[in-house]
Amino acid sequence: MDANLIYEGKIIKIEDTQQVTDRFKKRAFVVETDENYSQLIQAELTQDKCSLIDDYKVGDKVRVHFNIRGREWNGRYFTNLNAWRLERVGAPAANEAPVGDLPPPPEEDAVGNDYEDDLPF
Repeated sequence: MDANLIYEGKIIKIEDTQQVTDRFKKRAFVVETDENYSQLIQAELTQDKCSLIDDYKVGDKVRVHFNIRGREWNGRYFTNLNAWRLERVGAPAANEAPVGDLPPPPEEDAVGNDYEDDLPF
């Protein structure tokens, strides 16, 4: 299963990067969802993705894209939410113009539109 799953919420905790082995590192963070019964969801960033959260701080609203990873070790089962993309919620993307800077929509004819390709019915 390699589904793209998404959740949104407010960052409430960002942990430091942990060097687990000389070849593996991870960084955990916790997001509180904005629901009637909010959830505290911890996700992990691994390897080169650890720096994705550097531009965020506690209190920022984010959209987290993640995959579910599960494994067995000594008869115990573990599940991780492996985040691979973060987006700010409520902020325009860098390449999008703010709404106030958009040109006005084209004006329509006062009488109506005359289409040359009108259907005969």
